[in-house]
Amino acid sequence: MLTLEKTDEDNEQYNLTAIVLVYNGEPYLEDCLESLVNQTIEGLEILLINDASTDDSLSICRQFEMDYDNVFVINKEENSGLSSSANMGIQRAKGEYVILVDNDDIIPLDAYEKLYNKAKEVDADISIGKPHLLTRYQHEMNFLDNTPWSKERIITDINDYPEIFYDVFYWNSIMKRDLLIDNNVVIPEEIKIYGDRCFTHNAYTHAKKISIIPDCVYLWRKRGNALSRAHWDLDNFNDRINSYYYNLDHFTECCPVYFNTLFRRALIPIKGILYDKEFEEVFFERILELFEKGSEKIDNFYDNQFTELDNIYTYLILNGYRDELKKFLTTNFSKETEIFYENGKCYWKLPLFRNPDFNVPDELFEIRYLKKIFISIDEIASHDDHISFRNIKLPKYYEFDSAGIYLKGLATQDDVLSESTSYFELKKVENEENSFNAKLPLDELNNFELYSISLRVTNKDGVTYSLRLTGNDLNELKNNNGDIIIFKNERNNLFIACQRLDNAFDLELNENEIIVNINSSHKIKKDIKPTLKEDSNNEKFLISFDESKTQYRLNWKFFLERNTSYDMFMTVYNDEGRLKNQINVKDRHMKISTASIITGNGVKVEVYSTPQGNIKMKSN
Repeated sequence: MLTLEKTDEDNEQYNLTAIVLVYNGEPYLEDCLESLVNQTIEGLEILLINDASTDDSLSICRQFEMDYDNVFVINKEENSGLSSSANMGIQRAKGEYVILVDNDDIIPLDAYEKLYNKAKEVDADISIGKPHLLTRYQHEMNFLDNTPWSKERIITDINDYPEIFYDVFYWNSIMKRDLLIDNNVVIPEEIKIYGDRCFTHNAYTHAKKISIIPDCVYLWRKRGNALSRAHWDLDNFNDRINSYYYNLDHFTECCPVYFNTLFRRALIPIKGILYDKEFEEVFFERILELFEKGSEKIDNFYDNQFTELDNIYTYLILNGYRDELKKFLTTNFSKETEIFYENGKCYWKLPLFRNPDFNVPDELFEIRYLKKIFISIDEIASHDDHISFRNIKLPKYYEFDSAGIYLKGLATQDDVLSESTSYFELKKVENEENSFNAKLPLDELNNFELYSISLRVTNKDGVTYSLRLTGNDLNELKNNNGDIIIFKNERNNLFIACQRLDNAFDLELNENEIIVNINSSHKIKKDIKPTLKEDSNNEKFLISFDESKTQYRLNWKFFLERNTSYDMFMTVYNDEGRLKNQINVKDRHMKISTASIITGNGVKVEVYSTPQGNIKMKSN
């Protein structure tokens, strides 16, 4: 593995170096590089490390190198992997800060300027921003709700904010190159799958100051099933455990709080022992060794943020109860709803609770984090001006600092998740034990938005977490407002579709362009655009948002053909509340100020509504 060194040529010539890891990225590489060369930051160096690609990636890189004087290609004659390319790029970079980029992703054009400006403002060694998913389909971010990017932060001691270790990515943070060089922070080349975690977490432990901004700075194109998801694959599992040993060896002393996160993640593939005998043997051998080593480094191995199940698994592993663990893993926990109360504490009465043959400590069964199986809701209903949640039942004696309904917006534009959130505190029902109501004013919600519904809780230890609500938690659902649709999807998850659209827009035509004005007094996401779709070939034309005038505009010359019909769409939801990328705009949603126009090039355009109320446009 490369050891990073300072050289005689090691003078900073750029503010930031973006190191693009190129390997067979031809389908997406050009889009990625376009987003880099158009960054608004000054003083950007772009290093393209081509890892002996077998497609046309090198030619694309060479063309950008010819066209831009801040783009440089390093071509590796033999393929040696992503880690090698990353380390080579860090060594050769000429920027004060560096950032790694995967060759199929997109960077918002102001992302690096925002990260760099914040880093310089507070003199941070690392500046981190928020990633969004870039997918073909609507996709909720698969991250914990309590993410590091939820608000702006300055961290001077990571032991005070261990949640930063939920961020395992290298492509959403700029890092001082001197920090990496001086501490030889590299991606270990012997760790093939989980090397990014080793790299980022090692960098965090050496940083004197880390800044976090809540802005989106990276669009991650998630394609197919990533190799890191193949948890029961032996190579994957061994690489996972090797990455944990790497971290144990490299920064135990400076960050002991990190290992609660690390050991919990080691349990992710545990159910593989039920299905594969070879995996079972390797799992017990390696995880027992890891846990024993961890026990030597941590005073109380069970003083952590594990769930009850995680801690029971750990106890059974450390005490050699292999058969009992396998039997415990086959338990249908959704039916284990009995709670045992004693001395003001709640215990989950699972198998093995106070079983004298195994002596699992009571503390491992104590309910510190609510489970959905302990929650019930009598009714959720939509009304003219609010949504009501009635009689939310929580377990008796369970202590928490706060709890509320948490809505997470899921609308997308150009395949990018555009997140919005709302939180509404629970209110205690008088004369009812552990029963709560919640009222959600509709004015707090966005139009054209689909919301997932969760219960967000901060427990007595100050840990905040969210529980996704499903139809199993709910007794009755009432839709009394046609613009607010509460529904269950095919997976039984609860959603709110907010489609208050009456007269939200005003459609104008003039000889140069089509204009859509926003009339709604309610919030409308700026990134949700009306779209025209040509009937004959389904070609789509986005009507771009003009922020200075709060209107959308599209010039006729960019799309208009004679004798053609177009449908108008919005990213909204249909009457059944099912999310659609685009559905027809109805005449009740939009006032038509101009019904017909002769454009500057002599084409007659008419706008009309169909018998079904859909808005259409035709040209002659």
